[in-house]
Amino acid sequence: MNFVKHYILLVFINLNIFFQQGHSELKIEVMNIHNANGQILMAVYNSEETFLNEPMQYKVIGIDSTAKFPTSIHAVFEGLEAGQYAVSVYHDENENWDLDRNWIGIPKERFGFSNNARAKFSPPTFEECSVHILQTESSKALEIRLKNW
Repeated sequence: MNFVKHYILLVFINLNIFFQQGHSELKIEVMNIHNANGQILMAVYNSEETFLNEPMQYKVIGIDSTAKFPTSIHAVFEGLEAGQYAVSVYHDENENWDLDRNWIGIPKERFGFSNNARAKFSPPTFEECSVHILQTESSKALEIRLKNW
């Protein structure tokens, strides 16, 4: 009978380890929000090829314009496996779902990237923005500061 109890316990331990894999979360704090207009759009990418084109996950967080606007907003991306990720964020003040730019292509709305990577004459690369989630990590926290060009 003890053998059966130990076997069942071993099976539950292995199942628990199996189901915990791939369930890491990325906690994002977006800082330097300057007004209560529009919404904050965040996207997570897992490769150079998809970076800034095809997010694997995204979130839209509306800002309550009737309340005192927040200077920061939090979001959590769940179900991430161990690997390399990059995050992009922008404050879509007019809610047109586009990062508005001036006539020469410079963004007019505030934006940011993981690692607070800076845009110079083009957006930063996936590598500059990438953060690593290790297999042993269940959670990773990032602060992203919105900035003007």
